[in-house]
Amino acid sequence: MKTRLILAIGMAMLAGQALAEDWSLTVPANRTIAFGNFTANTDDCHFIGKPKMGVPKPPQHGRVDFKWAAVTVQEGRCKGKVAHLMRALYTPQKGFRGKDTMKISMTFPRYEGGGGPGGDFYNVQVVNFDVR
Repeated sequence: MKTRLILAIGMAMLAGQALAEDWSLTVPANRTIAFGNFTANTDDCHFIGKPKMGVPKPPQHGRVDFKWAAVTVQEGRCKGKVAHLMRALYTPQKGFRGKDTMKISMTFPRYEGGGGPGGDFYNVQVVNFDVR
């Protein structure tokens, strides 16, 4: 059984792509935003594994939280199925406006036919915020 990594920025689902480029996001001051959803699924749309999230370089002017959530897939091969995912949230410090940056990491647990040596998949992503 083949497994795919899915990453969603906002609510759009992007299937099977590793993260290659830095993200740049505009964030309203004094508001929390969801900036990424992380999940994995099999070819027949069974969502598997809960990714372990980390913040190897935290933002200097805000905080990052992770929330386990369930959403209905809106497009693609798995449209209409419920996806369980880890949602990443960023909250700037109260009153802060300006640039902030962080690094987020994810590790998927071992699973049959996994994505790397021993079945683990690991990635680090740079996220740049412009708080206005």
